[in-house]
Amino acid sequence: MKNTQKIILGIIGVIIIAIIGIWGFGQNKSSIVNNNQNISINQNTNSGAVNNQEITIQTSLQIDRQDGSTVKVFSVKMEKDSTALAQLQKAAADNNIIIEIKTESFGSYVDSLDGLKGGTDGKYWMYSVNGKTAEVGADQYKLAEGDVAEWKFTK
Repeated sequence: MKNTQKIILGIIGVIIIAIIGIWGFGQNKSSIVNNNQNISINQNTNSGAVNNQEITIQTSLQIDRQDGSTVKVFSVKMEKDSTALAQLQKAAADNNIIIEIKTESFGSYVDSLDGLKGGTDGKYWMYSVNGKTAEVGADQYKLAEGDVAEWKFTK
């Protein structure tokens, strides 16, 4: 009788361990699937801490009319590898600032911004990034995390 009880208890123990193991494995598998779903959702919506850092960058934009008025400063979150022109267009759209872009054989340029049209009094919209005048057009300059683009209406 004692041997039979030991065998029965052993079998019950093995069954319990097997059930716990199967249940635990099933839970881990679900977690992996859910994590993958979160990652793909995050990539599509640009949200979530880990993927958000890889997909978007935080930049700053300044618009200086050079007429004594206050310099407008914006914080712009945008997709990685976006251009300085895309940053300006996003900030303008988000803040109801009128902007006019012209495209010529050499590329795109800002013809009018915030009510000031290029050519007025010999002034045009020029941009710099991190205090340095850019050597390529704004439609080609790719911004990085923390970059500060400044647009000035100047000669």
